[in-house]
Amino acid sequence: GVAPRGRLLLQVHDELVFEVEEGGAAALRDAVTKAMVHDAAMLKVPLRIVIKQGPSLGQLETESDNLTQTQWAGH
Repeated sequence: GVAPRGRLLLQVHDELVFEVEEGGAAALRDAVTKAMVHDAAMLKVPLRIVIKQGPSLGQLETESDNLTQTQWAGH
């Protein structure tokens, strides 16, 4: 598939904040989650990944939670 047009705006401690064009959030969410899970496998510890989405930082709503490396192994 085609990568969504987006960019990493900032990192705050253990959080990454992205901006993505409307309609590209799901593809970016999947790509970032897979990359984080792949890198977490090298740490050999569970990684909690919480994805929030919204039109602004003040309007974020949780999209997914408790997504760990064991749930995504092999994907």
